[in-house]
Amino acid sequence: MLDQTSSKELGNPGKIAGKILVAEDDGDMRAYLYELLAERYQLTFVSNGREALEWLDQTEADLIVSDLVMPVMDGLELLYSLREKKQNLTNVIS
Repeated sequence: MLDQTSSKELGNPGKIAGKILVAEDDGDMRAYLYELLAERYQLTFVSNGREALEWLDQTEADLIVSDLVMPVMDGLELLYSLREKKQNLTNVIS
């Protein structure tokens, strides 16, 4: 289970164009991505790659946006883990 202080689902349910999982440990970047995307997408923010994998075990995302440098599990480790687990993985941005 994810720590609720580091994972928060945000967005406007009336205008959802898809679900985006954002793995980002920097609060300023999270706020910036929220400002850009929250009107059209359901956003879920996690602090590192391990939390992203835990979240993805419970649900799916249409797009995954990941920072490369994060604690616990970085963006490249996340990408490699996702490729091992999911054969049809196409929507990851690091």
